[in-house]
Amino acid sequence: MNNDQPRMEQSPPSAGFGPQRPAFGMSRDRGRRLEIVFALRSGGIVTVYQEVEDDITEEATERCTAELSAQIKAGADRTFSDSWGSTGQRSWVNLADVAAFFVRPAR
Repeated sequence: MNNDQPRMEQSPPSAGFGPQRPAFGMSRDRGRRLEIVFALRSGGIVTVYQEVEDDITEEATERCTAELSAQIKAGADRTFSDSWGSTGQRSWVNLADVAAFFVRPAR
């Protein structure tokens, strides 16, 4: 065997702890998390994440947007939560203080 030849090192398989690396190449699966950014009347911006039970689709995003619009008009308070495996974020927002918002699938 010629030692001048480049060799590819193989790493041992992972033990399955922590987040796993994605497969090589691009893959796009439908997530189950929404990113919601609120612009507050005071000039601040709050970004929250919400985990949902169903895959994120255009229709699901439209439903979420309509629901949030109604809650903002009512001046409701709302709690948002993200899975522990993602950010683990827990947020409470007084929707009466929201001037504008946008919703999109979380990346």
